[in-house]
Amino acid sequence: MKRIIFTVAALLLTALQAYSLDVEQWRWGFDGRAVENRLTPLSIMVSNPSPDPFEGVVTLWKIGPMGTRIGASLHRKVFVGPFSSKWIQFTPFVRDDNADWRVFTDRNSRPVTIKAPKIGGPVAVLLTSGGVALMKRKIVAPPMPEHLFPPSAALTSGLASVVLDHDPEFTPLQTRAFLDWLKGGGKLWIVPGVSGQFPTFSGDLAALNFPGDKMNLENGIVRKLSRGQGPLTARKMGVPAKIQADQSSTFYLDPPIDYVFRYVRKRIKTHHNWGLIFFISLLYMALVTVGNYMIGRKAKTPLKPIAFFIATVLLFSMLLAWCGKRGQGEKSQINSMAIAREVAPERFLVEQWVDVFATSGDYYSVSYSGDDPSFFSGCREENVFNATIANGVNGLIEADIPMFSSVQFYHAEMENLPNIGIESFKSSFDGAIAKFMELKLSPDFPSPILDAVAVAKGKFYQFSNTGGGLYKAFGNEKQATLSSRIKKWNDSGRPYQMFDDDTEKDSVRSLLIPLIIRSRGGDPALGDFFPSLAANDDKVDIYVLATMPDAMKCSNKSIKTEKGYVLFHFIRP
Repeated sequence: MKRIIFTVAALLLTALQAYSLDVEQWRWGFDGRAVENRLTPLSIMVSNPSPDPFEGVVTLWKIGPMGTRIGASLHRKVFVGPFSSKWIQFTPFVRDDNADWRVFTDRNSRPVTIKAPKIGGPVAVLLTSGGVALMKRKIVAPPMPEHLFPPSAALTSGLASVVLDHDPEFTPLQTRAFLDWLKGGGKLWIVPGVSGQFPTFSGDLAALNFPGDKMNLENGIVRKLSRGQGPLTARKMGVPAKIQADQSSTFYLDPPIDYVFRYVRKRIKTHHNWGLIFFISLLYMALVTVGNYMIGRKAKTPLKPIAFFIATVLLFSMLLAWCGKRGQGEKSQINSMAIAREVAPERFLVEQWVDVFATSGDYYSVSYSGDDPSFFSGCREENVFNATIANGVNGLIEADIPMFSSVQFYHAEMENLPNIGIESFKSSFDGAIAKFMELKLSPDFPSPILDAVAVAKGKFYQFSNTGGGLYKAFGNEKQATLSSRIKKWNDSGRPYQMFDDDTEKDSVRSLLIPLIIRSRGGDPALGDFFPSLAANDDKVDIYVLATMPDAMKCSNKSIKTEKGYVLFHFIRP
């Protein structure tokens, strides 16, 4: 009998082991750290110790008080062969709250706790082949295996510069992500390999084979550095230092993402007939007091006033419930606000803040069409909801939304937006002042356009619409700076407004400053600011606030109404 029990236990243990994965190691971001309020790659190595292949789902979620889950859970389908290991990548939205994360490899295994990452800024990394550097040179940059490079430039907010000494073996998605990152303002340093020769790049990276020592690729910079030009330091590679903001100008305490989420949540307003509600309430109070008193005086028994009182309460309870119920003019709707930063002609890095409001309770699935991977996050801890997220190609979020409720989430991806761009741009500078700027948008640019501004050499310029898609701006010696506009916006009390009394146009235009801050790579929350690589002194940053085009809207069919706006960010010489 004991032998039979032992055999059955051994078989059960083998069955459990056959469907279990082990977590071997993990790596946050590009150097073990994360950038606050951004999507951060989390690379996890899992191994399959059983003789059977594993095919299942690995789940990651944020740990809250008492071990509870915070926000949506991230799911990743995985296949790992027998006695083998594999790197998988999640994309959590990291906030500076020191919260740990928990990963489940299947239902039977114990969860593994992943410690919260340290918060840092954009860094420079040395891409290595198989974890080994191929050249002999002093590089002040942490090594990063090239196979861990993320599959989309939407995940590269923590990357400032890359050092390469060989032709990397990227997947097609990684190649496109690397080029998008570089064109969007990244810095690439090419150094000789162990042979002493500069590497020769192949495939789509062949554009990096160029004569000379320096080349611009859209807004990115590529430089070759021979061995005799000294060590590569972080300062030399253009890694942005952490700048402490002027504490005398009280920056707002909430990051821009919270302010934008507040806006999209307030776009759904209840519609009640308050005049009728007040009239019914006054009539009710009159009947249960004066009316009931008059009936009681004339009644011979107490049954009549008691019955009248009960009937009045029941009748007016139903009337007030009907008048005050939700759904009077409300409908299921998606509201969103986005930033679209151009990295190449008709190709944009898109960030979206989305609110999904539903009048009937159900599970709702939200996804976006396109060939590029999509990434979602329920990044607001106070927005508690039951949702699962599958990031990557054909990414989506599925959320359980109760009746007359809404959920907010964050979405980022690279998108191709045909026929959207700048047809021409002219400028004339006198030192640090732009005396004249002329902007002409493409004929198919989304309309209406709510605002158009530019930032050049730290100065802030307001465009005027002269008709026909042509916008002009003029500067003078007293030109306002971007810092002064941020301070003015902050001192106006805008960061704390609730959007209750504003018109829709005023509400959207009030988002201009926080969206510009976000697009330039900063969150001046708590006085810390990381300047964007794209905010170069020798270039002009152009911002156009417009209606969201259909190509940027979600492909959800259960909620057909969607309204949104987008801040387009262009960079020109």
